[in-house]
Amino acid sequence: MAVDGLIKGCKGWEQPAASALPATRQYNQGIQSHNTKYMERLLKQRKQWKLARPAKERIIFIISMLFVFLFSYTAIDKLRHLEQFSRGIGKIPVVGNMHGWIAWGVPLAELLISALLIIPKSNKRGLQLATGLMSLFTLYLGLMLAFAEKRMCHCGGVIESMGWVEHLLFNLVLTGLGLWALRLKKHKQ
Repeated sequence: MAVDGLIKGCKGWEQPAASALPATRQYNQGIQSHNTKYMERLLKQRKQWKLARPAKERIIFIISMLFVFLFSYTAIDKLRHLEQFSRGIGKIPVVGNMHGWIAWGVPLAELLISALLIIPKSNKRGLQLATGLMSLFTLYLGLMLAFAEKRMCHCGGVIESMGWVEHLLFNLVLTGLGLWALRLKKHKQ
């Protein structure tokens, strides 16, 4: 009551006319109706852009096979040139004396992930591991670009001949594809 008295005492304060209130309600309802129709139209358009289940399965399959090809190719090349790969890894300061374990571990992990990607029941786990491994490789490349004076790449095969920036972009694209495949896999169910 005291506040109401203060407001009424102010200059220029006027009570809105009773006839103005219904018009305001009609105006607000009109805006709500327009917004509702607009949202319904947006939802219909979004449903049109949703991928059908067979399309999602094809995309997931293609990305999985891309990882299988890449990991199998680089793993076999690393195993064929194991001594050279091990020496190269040994030059990385952080690795130290563990270069022998890593020289065997990386290609075997790549082959294991490839096998998981081929088996339908373990495809999701394979995609998770492939994306994680690509993220680690991408992090390594990024750190090498940012901090290392002498940069060493021991990826194997043709990939080793890429420039550093191209290699980083290549890894980022593959990591993004892996994340997309995992998202499609999540929404496929």
